[in-house]
Amino acid sequence: MATKTFSQQLADLEAIKLDIKNALSEVYNMSNVKFSDYADIIRAMIASRAPLDNTAGAWNGAYQRKNLLSEFTLAQLSTKIAAGDFSGIPIGSYIEMAMSSTLGGSETVRWLVAGHDYFLHCGDTEITAHHTVLVPEDCFKTTAKMNASNTTANAYVGSYMYTDVLPAYATAVANAFGSSHILSHKDLLSTAMTATLDSMAGGGLVGASSSWAWQASRTIDLMSEPMVYGTMVCSSSLYDVGCGKSQLPLFALNPEMIQCGLGLNGGTSARYYWWLRAVASSAHFALVNYYGHAISHGASHANGVRPFILFK
Repeated sequence: MATKTFSQQLADLEAIKLDIKNALSEVYNMSNVKFSDYADIIRAMIASRAPLDNTAGAWNGAYQRKNLLSEFTLAQLSTKIAAGDFSGIPIGSYIEMAMSSTLGGSETVRWLVAGHDYFLHCGDTEITAHHTVLVPEDCFKTTAKMNASNTTANAYVGSYMYTDVLPAYATAVANAFGSSHILSHKDLLSTAMTATLDSMAGGGLVGASSSWAWQASRTIDLMSEPMVYGTMVCSSSLYDVGCGKSQLPLFALNPEMIQCGLGLNGGTSARYYWWLRAVASSAHFALVNYYGHAISHGASHANGVRPFILFK
């Protein structure tokens, strides 16, 4: 780990001061405590405030905005994560990377830490490698369609987004981070849609995902609704969920991060719609609306692309 800067050391001291202040407040409000015992009680209280351990579970509950590359190199982050050591990598911290794709050209993307070991032990081939889920703070600067027309035939795996858009960005991400830092894994994704089934999205929508299969070598994907909201809203059936079954800590700890712009810092648009991978009906896929609510859109609309990757 790089030596902490003066400002970082000051921040540590401020945290210690806050602990002491809180302990003093607690002791002051205690009854039947002698003044002469205050010092011993405060020391015991501060000692009991054990620092976070280095596990994914501990750091999935710690939120802080900071630039990770001001403290670590990519190689150092990779070494820590591979060992299951997530200390110093709080949710909401970020890595800014320049990348270039055949779809969007050159752009800088701020990748947020969204969760640690989210997929650990999942898969028909068990995922055993420690990893950190990264999502762009804002959508990539170029919009894309799920399909050329308003159809969800063949579900997510059969969509233009899956077969053409995401592979282009997968190459861009591998070139930016280095392919050795991106975890390739299997995921359970929707492969078919039956147009006559009622959608679980309700509202009279018809058409629902009706099958799924394990897809190998996934390095980038759109998020499921539960990964964002913690539940299904517009998803048509259970086949839209797969292993993306729980809310990412980023969105649980700071729900405002669900909303995002188009391009770095919302440079193209401060707020924008962005696609999720769930089929909503025979014509619609789910997405996060510009105004902040869950909704679906015709598959031929061009909306924001905000996928996740697994850093290792």
